[in-house]
Amino acid sequence: MKIIILLVGFCVGLSVCGEPLEIGKAAPEIKISEWVKGGPVSLADGKGKNIYVVEFWATWCPPCRMSIPHLTKLQKKYKDKGLIVVGISKEKPEIVKSFVANQKEMDYNVGIDTDGGTSSTYMEGVAGIPNAVIINKEGIVVWSGHPLEMESVLDKVMNDTLDLALNKQVAELQKKLKVALEDQNADDALDIAKKILVLSPSSDRAMQIAIYFYRQKKEHKVALEFLDELIMMHPDESKLYMVKFQEMGQLKDIDGIKKLAAVYIDQFCGSGSKLNTLSWFLLEHLAFGFQPLKVALDAAKKSVEVTPASDKMLRAAHIDTLARCYYAVGRLEKAIAEQEKAIALLVGTEEEAIFKKKLNFYNEALKIGKDI
Repeated sequence: MKIIILLVGFCVGLSVCGEPLEIGKAAPEIKISEWVKGGPVSLADGKGKNIYVVEFWATWCPPCRMSIPHLTKLQKKYKDKGLIVVGISKEKPEIVKSFVANQKEMDYNVGIDTDGGTSSTYMEGVAGIPNAVIINKEGIVVWSGHPLEMESVLDKVMNDTLDLALNKQVAELQKKLKVALEDQNADDALDIAKKILVLSPSSDRAMQIAIYFYRQKKEHKVALEFLDELIMMHPDESKLYMVKFQEMGQLKDIDGIKKLAAVYIDQFCGSGSKLNTLSWFLLEHLAFGFQPLKVALDAAKKSVEVTPASDKMLRAAHIDTLARCYYAVGRLEKAIAEQEKAIALLVGTEEEAIFKKKLNFYNEALKIGKDI
């Protein structure tokens, strides 16, 4: 497989091909033809008090639609700290207005850039959407990339802990990575991706590229050694463990997966979300027959234990995973009981209907099992 296939694939969904605004420079003012939701938003008016996420999207773009709930979550999470999320589309007003009117989860500012005044400056050289830009309180561009990759960076910006110099260094390496991919230079691309990960282990693009080339070269053990080095340098970066689980799955190393899971559970024992991620990952993303069911069940139980009762949505999601674990080990009665608990926390929400469908599935499975 040629590198260009990888490059095109990333352009469509992950904007790897673009050259974002220069990190560390002042962001251009936002110029909007028409506000569809919220607004007006002005960088000048918010200087010194607001942090902005400016995202470029389109109604026809599936990855853009997938980003909408995530952007809404971040807007709600940091609203009181001055975050302002802006979604910008260049499409015709009637198309955007109709789409936004039917989006219950799109709870942030949405504007139409008919004449391309904002898009032309923010998106110059960027080949793919969605693409988001983070602007700090001083009006400086501190990050640019796929919106689903930005949460860890945004957390640091909101808490004033972002290392801007490091971010600029990563941005320069990303430009070099783009050139290496365009030149079909696999060795350089892998080397640069590794350098990015040492500095920024949360970079999904760099990780995907590194793992792709390791797999092309059939160097799974070398990949695992590199992941071990990263985990030692960044033990709190949970994504690194997930990637290592995947590589162990490639090698069908069930014992190694169990040992790593024990380390992960100990490391993130206080985070219900991270424990839930582990449980779901072990069940759904490892080859059938190689899932450590007991570990997945234990992680799911622990995730429910440490998730505050006050956070009903999150707790319901974790209980839903626990129900899935009970189903996997053949305890359908327990799966049904847990799913009913999750539904009780979601009364009146959109998720209630989804969780009820799962409950119906468990009930039908139990009935069929008894009839056999």
